[in-house]
Amino acid sequence: MLQRTSPACSWFDFAQAIFQQAVRAVIVQHPPRLVPIATEAYPSPARRPAWSVLDCNDFAKRFGIAPCPWLPDLEVVIDAPKSACSQVDKAVSAK
Repeated sequence: MLQRTSPACSWFDFAQAIFQQAVRAVIVQHPPRLVPIATEAYPSPARRPAWSVLDCNDFAKRFGIAPCPWLPDLEVVIDAPKSACSQVDKAVSAK
């Protein structure tokens, strides 16, 4: 589970959000079919906890920094390469 910022989500939820944003940004036309699996179903040499949400509440209390929603930041990350390419295109066209 991921909760660097709120709200908490599973890795499956996070992957879905990534592909939804990729479709929105026209990076991919159709998202792949994702299948959630239980931790026990994924063989790994490391033992994994059944509930592994990274909880930032103690950090927020100690430093006074509240978690913020992660989805807007994901949108920025997904859009960044497109924005960078657009800036390069403008610079090249200006020459």
